[in-house]
Amino acid sequence: KSTYLVRDVTKLADTVREAFALARSGRPVPAGYYDNVVEYVKAKADANERLHPTKVTDNARVILALTAIGKDVTNVGGHNLLKGLDSMDYVQAQDINGPIFTLIALDSHNYPTMGDVTREKLIQVILDAQLNDGGWGLSADKADPDMTAMAIQALAPYYKTNETVKAAVDKALEALSALQHSDGGFDSWGTVNSESCAQVIVALTALGLDPTCDSRFVKNGKTPLDALAGFYVTGGGFRHLLVQRGCRGQGHTCEVINKLHVDLLVATEYSHTGMLGRTAHDFADTHLDPLSSFYFSQCHNLLNVYYLAPADLPALRRS
Repeated sequence: KSTYLVRDVTKLADTVREAFALARSGRPVPAGYYDNVVEYVKAKADANERLHPTKVTDNARVILALTAIGKDVTNVGGHNLLKGLDSMDYVQAQDINGPIFTLIALDSHNYPTMGDVTREKLIQVILDAQLNDGGWGLSADKADPDMTAMAIQALAPYYKTNETVKAAVDKALEALSALQHSDGGFDSWGTVNSESCAQVIVALTALGLDPTCDSRFVKNGKTPLDALAGFYVTGGGFRHLLVQRGCRGQGHTCEVINKLHVDLLVATEYSHTGMLGRTAHDFADTHLDPLSSFYFSQCHNLLNVYYLAPADLPALRRS
């Protein structure tokens, strides 16, 4: 199934989550994936090493994928992708998404900052964007679970050392809990969906919280993991919506949706192998050498988004 990663380089942004999840679960990325990334970077990078004129997330996502598979992000076909993260004006051109993804990318392997970008500035921009209700969102007045969870993921490495960050994240957790539905799930922009469950679980595990038993995220006995199981499609994969439009028919999923849950499953694995408290985007244990083994021995074969059935999900829970 993972040959999807090499079929269409123009859809590179859709593949980065699967790439780092394959690495995290002890699976190799398909032959040719890195060569396709190099081709993509050569075609897209401008004089400032930016892969998109306004979206810093393009650089950040590719950095995450390449770091996960042990590649040098400072020399991708002669291009230094970190240099594309060197301007606060550019980083902030993409609303709050930009600072969040930039911080996550930099912290994925403790990369150095460049230009006028610093971790302190990125943290402050994220904190300044927190809404009155405690969450984050693309609108000015209402928290969105996806954006709130992503902000938490970015701030998680600083939770125990920065009191201002801790206070903001604690408030955000209250907001997320209030947004949770009675079935354990979440909606974004008025639509109940599976990706929101994924983002919340990654955020909780990054803070060292177990999403299967933290009382704030258990509603009527249901957790975000239970809610995700409701999107499972017989035969493999997960729906984006409970009633899915635009796919190949009942029993099938849109291909991209399979890629969006692999980070969730990595986080779930972490929560049951003693890795609570490390974000799924933290690749500090990855050697940046193409010949190095980056496989994470604690990850189990249960992490397979195409064939994982709802019955397997409870097996990941702590006894």
